[in-house]
Amino acid sequence: MFDKKIFALLAITLLVALIPAASAASSNNASQAVTVTVKPTISISINTPNLDFGALDADGLSTTKNTVLTSNSNVAIDVWTKALLFSPVNTDGLTLADFTFSNSTTFTAYTNSYQMLFSNMAKAPKNGVTTGTANQRITVPLGTDPGNYTTTVYYSAVSKGAAAPTLP
Repeated sequence: MFDKKIFALLAITLLVALIPAASAASSNNASQAVTVTVKPTISISINTPNLDFGALDADGLSTTKNTVLTSNSNVAIDVWTKALLFSPVNTDGLTLADFTFSNSTTFTAYTNSYQMLFSNMAKAPKNGVTTGTANQRITVPLGTDPGNYTTTVYYSAVSKGAAAPTLP
């Protein structure tokens, strides 16, 4: 009988000892590793989709308008610009030599190939934007044929130091 009591006591002790070990395998906490890769994003916009210089005299004087370019890019960028030929095209009409751009005080004539407008424009801060001002100047030389002239200006952004865009 004494052996049965010792055996029962040992069995109960082992059972009690095993209960914490079994409950240690489960928990009310868990964790996991999370990985996110943020891709480089290049995004620009302009504040004036239509730039209207209005009716100007053919007097050789210049008129300047400003376009604000906004970047939401998360990397530093280079911004390039170009313009299409003025329409209508005629001998004594406006040409791209009469239409210039600048981001400072020195103006450069537009061409139909991309030219640098902003070099190494800073990345936008988190939840913010970076802006730059493009100054556009039109000069209507003496003797320019009267009429309504139109062109399209393109802006294209690439990662800082990347090759100039070719399209559109």
